[in-house]
Amino acid sequence: MRKDSLLKLNSLLAVCLGIIFVLFFQFTKHDPVLAAILPFGNDPYDAVGSFGTIIAMLLSMLAVIRVLRRKRTDQQNMLLARTQFTVAAAVLVTLVTDSVAMVRHIPMWMNRAGAAELVMLMGGMIALALCLALVIRFSVRDMPLAVTGSWKKAAAISIVAIAVLALYPESLIQSTVGELCTLLAGILLLFVPLSVLPPVFIPFDITPSAAGSHQQRQMRAWMQWGAIALLGLCMGIVLLLGEWNGEGAPLPLPLKIMVASIFIGASIIGLLIAYACLRKPLGLFHYE
Repeated sequence: MRKDSLLKLNSLLAVCLGIIFVLFFQFTKHDPVLAAILPFGNDPYDAVGSFGTIIAMLLSMLAVIRVLRRKRTDQQNMLLARTQFTVAAAVLVTLVTDSVAMVRHIPMWMNRAGAAELVMLMGGMIALALCLALVIRFSVRDMPLAVTGSWKKAAAISIVAIAVLALYPESLIQSTVGELCTLLAGILLLFVPLSVLPPVFIPFDITPSAAGSHQQRQMRAWMQWGAIALLGLCMGIVLLLGEWNGEGAPLPLPLKIMVASIFIGASIIGLLIAYACLRKPLGLFHYE
């Protein structure tokens, strides 16, 4: 199979994985049996899962947009492959987070109704993500890769993130301020480890696409950040409307305002953090 065909197939597989991951996330949260034993239904684990599904879908759509470009340089092909891989990496980081929650709360799910189903669903998602990652790596085997990536840095950051998750004081979510801090912690625990995985899995040197492009990109920096903030605003509104449609009794106006502020603010901040972490390894905006 030709290299271009492989990259197109991988983009399609990334979209499929993103959709399956969203279905997995929604099913485990809302199925009555699984929801009763779910150890990762609260923050920071839930924040990782929520933004993990969001970024997986957004990057899978970006992978489709990038693969539709007719003429691509080797560098653009590498960035495309990294984008595809990051979809799988988002799934894996989220499931590692979920696994930490399961270890911390073994009595909550062990030997309970739905435990075997939950473990099988998680195992299936891990297998799908790993298969996609290996297929993507195979598709760029003939491209000029760097000698090595910074595996030590990636391993150190991943270990620190797992340690923070394992020791995080979950009681903080009992207060509003603590919940907001925990939500922010969950966002960082997803995107910081996620940012170091693409460069080590698909290592190559990113070089400027044209002379003087650095200055031009600097001039457009506010537009890039503004576009991400606008995307976060739109996403927050969509998620908020979905949350309100799922509520039974209507909320009082002050509570509605607070909930709206949290949903929209979290979406904007979350995507801005995601952009800050992923813009360099994925070449966001600079190589579109």
